[in-house]
Amino acid sequence: MNASRNYNEQKRFCDLCGRVSILFSCLNTRFAEAAETGRQIADPLSASALGQVITGLLLVIVIIFVITWVIRRVPGLQNMGQGTIRIIDSLPLSQRERILLVQINRQQLLLGVTSQHISTLHVLDEPVEKTTSQKEMANRLVKAFSNRRGQAS
Repeated sequence: MNASRNYNEQKRFCDLCGRVSILFSCLNTRFAEAAETGRQIADPLSASALGQVITGLLLVIVIIFVITWVIRRVPGLQNMGQGTIRIIDSLPLSQRERILLVQINRQQLLLGVTSQHISTLHVLDEPVEKTTSQKEMANRLVKAFSNRRGQAS
């Protein structure tokens, strides 16, 4: 296993060396053509060229962060392409714990989710539509738990 790992590392290094040599040969060819025609070539390591490259890279990084921020903030984008399982609502209890109202086909489940465990808290008899506020959901959860405690007694 160690020998194959060393072989793979050597192969990657050789591939990298080959690519670097191709890059330098292309640059050398470009400079040779410019020398033959008498044209001036801008130095690829000049301040303006490096500034353009850095600006382009920063722009790409900013676009990536903006896209991830939008995906996290817009509620419907995280759950796109859903099949039969949908998250109807979520109520965070702490940073790592939350209560989820999940719909599977026509059945709805109330799930307790932690970083280590997922447990079914309640299976709802009648489907609940997404509420407009967390306060309404909290009231429904309290009602569901009080009904469950009343049935257990």
